[in-house]
Amino acid sequence: MIKTRSKTVQNKNLKNESEIKGAPFKFKRKNRKREFYAIVLIFVILTSVILFYNYLKVPFHITDETVINITFNDDINHEEFIDGTFQLTDNDDNDDVEKMDCRIKIKGSNFERGSRRWPKKNYRIELSQAKSLLGMRNDDDWDLYALYMDYTRLRNKLGFDLWGSLKETNPTAFAPKSKYVLLYLNGEFHGLYLLAERADRNLFELDDAQNTIDSSLIFQSKGYTFLRHYYKDNWDQDWPNEYEGYYIEGVILPDLIYFIKNTPDEVFFSESNGIYTLFDKLNLIDFFVYNYFVLHIDFWNNNFYIIRNSYPSKFILIPWDYDHSFGQYMHKRYSSQENNIEFIELNNELFNRLINNDSFMKECKNRWFYLRATLWTEEFILDMIFEDFDEIENAIKADTEKWNPKEIKERWDNNFDESLADFLQWIPNRLEYCDSFFNEI
Repeated sequence: MIKTRSKTVQNKNLKNESEIKGAPFKFKRKNRKREFYAIVLIFVILTSVILFYNYLKVPFHITDETVINITFNDDINHEEFIDGTFQLTDNDDNDDVEKMDCRIKIKGSNFERGSRRWPKKNYRIELSQAKSLLGMRNDDDWDLYALYMDYTRLRNKLGFDLWGSLKETNPTAFAPKSKYVLLYLNGEFHGLYLLAERADRNLFELDDAQNTIDSSLIFQSKGYTFLRHYYKDNWDQDWPNEYEGYYIEGVILPDLIYFIKNTPDEVFFSESNGIYTLFDKLNLIDFFVYNYFVLHIDFWNNNFYIIRNSYPSKFILIPWDYDHSFGQYMHKRYSSQENNIEFIELNNELFNRLINNDSFMKECKNRWFYLRATLWTEEFILDMIFEDFDEIENAIKADTEKWNPKEIKERWDNNFDESLADFLQWIPNRLEYCDSFFNEI
């Protein structure tokens, strides 16, 4: 049985080879082989490192998360959509979306004071056809939130989900569903993002637009409105949209704001023609209770929607933008014991009048303790946080390392562990504070 060649045979062959081709050439060729294999090995290693760094830029252990890869040729901008392709892969193959055409643009308010000034951008995506992404609604229009100002990467999602938790007892508590994803742009890791349904007529279950002031509508407050004067530049009419071609914001809002500011109390709180004939009362109560609890700092004078289905439906308010909430904004911290009543009075004329009305505040008190007993327990809210944390724990380090370079860290220390610890301590402390606040009403 032959297992290997003997040394005699090997030497004989080598001798014959030397005689034919010459020993010097033989050894030169062997050295060249070694050099060639070494070069190939180094090339493979370097190529792998380059591909890993440029294509993934993310540790191996988080690649089992949900991944969205968007490819495009032109530069992404905020003024107009550019064409590209969209692909989604997930642990559950049923949620995979094969590569399809899409359009993408930067989302956000003005560059000077809005989210567009930060290096990690929010995006809006339009798919070439409607898709149900990760079990959310079937749609072709989606938002990607960068979470750049949220060092915990948890507060924005909690803001959506906590408001949405009111839907069981308050049909006006519309909130988008959202899921965490890892975003790749042209194959390069771009960070941890929150994929969310858009705040549009589908979310708010609105009728088709009509060419009258009785139409269903969405007005977005994007500037300091205070609800004392109407300034056109501080509002957007999101619905009816530009394609519908009927502008009603400038007709409806001036009259509504005039009523809020100038109507005497006996009319303002009248059951027959007062504020509760215009606005849904439970919506106003929950809007105050919710936003007072989450300590929505950059709020009350902007960052909310005024919604109405076709008249005679009533107006409702929807909160938005949770960058300043739950006691944090980037490196800043806000005490769980903070009472922002005076801030609300100064910044929102509607709630200035409401919270100075004993009857309204007593109903807010009753609603708060009903929610505390049936829904908003400390355990319920912390469980929501921990469930989200478990989902993104492995991606946090890669995201913060990519988007917090040295110059940012020197100015604003982005320490995830400290931010999370503060967040988890803030929640029970704020609940206890609000218990005391509403109990004293």
